[in-house]
Amino acid sequence: MYEKTNFNTLILLPIILFLLNSGIFCFLIYPKIGKGIDLNFDGEGYQKIALNILSGKGFYFSEGDDPVLSSHGRPTLLRPPLYPYFISCVYYLFGFKPHIIVVCHIIINSLMIYFVYRIAKMVFHEKAAILSSFICAFYLPFIWFLSRLYNENIFNFLLVCSMFYVIQVFCNLSLINSIILGILIGLASLCKGQMMLFPFVLLPGLIYRYRGEKTKFCKHYAIILISFVLILSPWVIRNYVVSGKFVPAQFGGAVHFMRGNESAKMNIGFFHQNHGIAMKKAFEKEKQIIDQFESLNKRKITEIELDGIFNKIAFNYIKENPLEFLEKIGIGCFHFWYLGESKIKSMGMALLQFPLLILALLGFYLALKKRIKCIFPLYSVILYFTFVHAAILSISRYSIPTMPYIIIFASFGIITLYDKLKEILQSDLV
Repeated sequence: MYEKTNFNTLILLPIILFLLNSGIFCFLIYPKIGKGIDLNFDGEGYQKIALNILSGKGFYFSEGDDPVLSSHGRPTLLRPPLYPYFISCVYYLFGFKPHIIVVCHIIINSLMIYFVYRIAKMVFHEKAAILSSFICAFYLPFIWFLSRLYNENIFNFLLVCSMFYVIQVFCNLSLINSIILGILIGLASLCKGQMMLFPFVLLPGLIYRYRGEKTKFCKHYAIILISFVLILSPWVIRNYVVSGKFVPAQFGGAVHFMRGNESAKMNIGFFHQNHGIAMKKAFEKEKQIIDQFESLNKRKITEIELDGIFNKIAFNYIKENPLEFLEKIGIGCFHFWYLGESKIKSMGMALLQFPLLILALLGFYLALKKRIKCIFPLYSVILYFTFVHAAILSISRYSIPTMPYIIIFASFGIITLYDKLKEILQSDLV
């Protein structure tokens, strides 16, 4: 399973197909069915921050930019930095041309397909790798989000690069692999804060893998952590200067936790799925809390104070309602794969996701049965993102970064099942 990977020119075909599919959708189809490629597709304010960076304000939310504190202009810690700085760099080089951002998304995600191929080949075999890359080329959600300013467009690539080097470390715990892995996890954490815990998610599997080489493992794992921390440190220093608090990536986990509670309560039952309505109710409750604080204190609330209030609410909720919290996690584990802004989008995602999930479970079972050793990183990343979002806020967009690994397991399951059926048919003919 760990043979050196030679370049297979066939991988160019799914990459080209993805480029064609993405270009047609983003520039011909999406402008007609969506809101067009303009400021309206900046769903979480990343472009607004980027424009503030270019204007000299820095990493800043202007008044009205943020739905949580809409009347507050301030340096923000509610978003991680990498994606806004990526946007600002593109606009600095090419001017304000959102379609260039979309082109960058397309190119970056086409490279993701190549790394999916490499991972699948290292863990399984060439057939599974090729099939995985073709499924990725036609997987609609990868294409759907390219025309929008969501950080998944960069994070998907950073995560798959990280996973490539995770597999490399599981195969060869070298100095260079350890340094590169730490750097990549650090960059991915600056794109999505959830990645902060990922080195520790990998720890059990690495300990088991190198149980006979404890000294070597400890040294190289320390190198991974040091590289990881060095990448984060400039942003940690900036956050401390801005807030006086130690914030490795971003604030906002507790705010999303409360929104996730609202979503879990409203969207019980497969035929009542509408994330958009739940978020409107959550925003109303957030506004009540902010208004109450500002009325009592006769001043505007800060991000730090808001985060502290929501942290306290979240902690008390878990302490006082442990069974309800566990129920939320159970519901969230399903919402993670299909819940969208509306019932129609939820149903569409379910039709796309659940067949792949069933095939992935088959592939996972067959991989366990064959005792394939390097599957731990693949299922660990799937489980980690599923449970962390189920506990906080669970919608289908957050499952997209895990789908390359679902697709890899599904491809292995399909190929193994096909080979088995072929073998049975041939034996029957004999």
